[in-house]
Amino acid sequence: AGAKALEAIHPVCAQILGARAFDRLAGEYSAGERREPADLNRYGEQFRGFLAARVGVEPALAGVDYLPDLARLEWLAHAVYYEADAPLFDGTAFAEAVRTRGAESLRLRPAAHVRLCSSPYPIHEIWSRHLAGNPPAQVALGAGDWLAIYRDGFRPAVESIPRARFELIGDLLAGWTIGELEAAGRELDSLAWLVERGWISSFD
Repeated sequence: AGAKALEAIHPVCAQILGARAFDRLAGEYSAGERREPADLNRYGEQFRGFLAARVGVEPALAGVDYLPDLARLEWLAHAVYYEADAPLFDGTAFAEAVRTRGAESLRLRPAAHVRLCSSPYPIHEIWSRHLAGNPPAQVALGAGDWLAIYRDGFRPAVESIPRARFELIGDLLAGWTIGELEAAGRELDSLAWLVERGWISSFD
């Protein structure tokens, strides 16, 4: 059952490896799991690390060094579907907090369904082209992929974003205050855009 669950979460990884190799690796991962997570929707969260530890030693992974990053992308696309709906950002309350306390100490909180994934490989193109039935003939290191994975209505979505915006969201996820973001020279002009997209849902 575990192997089938992994295949459902990672259809492109399964397609690239082929059924036999993927089933074997998925079976090894399932057998090595010490315990199932309390939330079964989180099953397979460590599959990326399992694959990464085998790159260079597992023949089935020869020539597909990008597969652990692709597995991470697929798992995040699965995970965001099950996150709680985000509340609408209360702009009036935020403006009042800025007026009474100042912006520097406030933390803007991303919605629970927003995640990040980066890779030196073009994993977004690999993933989307495989899903469309048009896999790339070659895959090479490039400028890197900086991706936001989120829920758009009732479906997961993946979007390439500029690195500066990626770093800003990462700092927000880490709990940085607006003052800390400003001191680090982050792209604060993007904050309004993130609120409009619903990617920032609250503050404290």
